[in-house]
Amino acid sequence: MPEQFAREAYPILSELLPDIHIVSLTPGQRYKAISTALEQADFLIWTGVEISEQLIAQGPQLKLIQKWGAGVDGIDVSAAGRRGVWVANVQGGNAIAVAEHFFALLLALYKRLCLADSAMRAGQWVQAQLMEQGIWELNGKSLGIVGLGQIGCAIATRAIPFGMQVFYYKRKPLDSEKEREMQVSFLAVTDLVRQVDIVGLAVPLTNETKGMFGMDLLQMMKPSSVLINVSRGAVLKEADLYRALTEGNIAGAGLDVFEPEPPSHENSLLQLPNVVSSPHIAGRTKEAMQFITKQCAMNVLLVSRGETPHHVITTGA
Repeated sequence: MPEQFAREAYPILSELLPDIHIVSLTPGQRYKAISTALEQADFLIWTGVEISEQLIAQGPQLKLIQKWGAGVDGIDVSAAGRRGVWVANVQGGNAIAVAEHFFALLLALYKRLCLADSAMRAGQWVQAQLMEQGIWELNGKSLGIVGLGQIGCAIATRAIPFGMQVFYYKRKPLDSEKEREMQVSFLAVTDLVRQVDIVGLAVPLTNETKGMFGMDLLQMMKPSSVLINVSRGAVLKEADLYRALTEGNIAGAGLDVFEPEPPSHENSLLQLPNVVSSPHIAGRTKEAMQFITKQCAMNVLLVSRGETPHHVITTGA
């Protein structure tokens, strides 16, 4: 896992798994170092580099690949299954964290906080200019969430107290009773992007969702609307988003994820004043990291006892 996560997770894992020898690895290490460690490994807890069939083959006694988080894109799940290796993730561990970050990005756009802060630090009082550009309220705005899993639901729940009207799109709509309970309404994705003030992307990265948001959908959005992406960078076609932002198809974007990561410092989106960005930290709160790490440790314990881990993606031997 990335170095900063390893520093946070290692003490928790060491405490919960005192009888298991733990080797800390990071994506920055050479492939040979990672594959050498896997030669003796029974369990792999990971987030970061791609877990390919070639890498899985380096672990002849591997029993479990545990994703540190929810998305399993980047793990060759089929290859693991063929080798009798469990693949599991942690579901919902960072839903609250990501939902809160969603609104941090949205409010930063609506209140023009990044522009205001940088101007203040430069000794500039830009009150009139920012008011002329437009400072907005969330109250009364419509939010369309693409993907209503645990993160999407957490976003919807927090939108209601702001006085927002919430729409959603997912492959299998909720039943009417659940919609009434959550105060959300289903719309086809093309209708959703045409009608709402804010489009939020909260879908997992799959073959179906990869590149789903391109110019065909972006040009349907209202010129005053904004887009927030807290899913995966590859869900969104960045070149199309840049074009939509610079040609006035949409008013702004908040991005926590990019493709690839980290993005190049020359990434054109990062040069735009109507883009607010963060380095894929939406789900990285202290609370979420502790919860996810404990769930990973629990799955290691279960498999070490010959039991089935929680949140299985593919079945082990």
